[in-house]
Amino acid sequence: MVARVFAFVLLIAASLADGSGARSAGFYFLLAAVPTIGMGGLMALGELAEARTLTIKAFAATQALFSFAALALAMIVVGSSSGSLFDVSAPGIGLPALAVCLGMLALQAALAPTGNLLRHTPELYARAGEDFVTAEHIGL
Repeated sequence: MVARVFAFVLLIAASLADGSGARSAGFYFLLAAVPTIGMGGLMALGELAEARTLTIKAFAATQALFSFAALALAMIVVGSSSGSLFDVSAPGIGLPALAVCLGMLALQAALAPTGNLLRHTPELYARAGEDFVTAEHIGL
């Protein structure tokens, strides 16, 4: 979660720096955001590997997919920019790619509490030889 928030802040800083005329600072903020977004994607893959239930696996896979899509968009903007982030060689790709990347990171941040709720739901385990388990058996 921290990596995604930090990547979002770096992308906002890149767009603000580029908009104010500090082109090289904007480029370096964007360049710093690329490994941060990748780290968030790798953390989501780690959560996917550790997931036990299908709902947590689906949530982690969605987070990883969003992270790697945002990484691809950030790499497109970095690779195609020759000066200003919004003046890229392919016309009209810089600003929309950056906006979609920011949107994906914001969506991940909005969905993060759902993942925390899914991971921390109490599960009832039956003891050997019992027909049912109640909340009193496990101390809830």
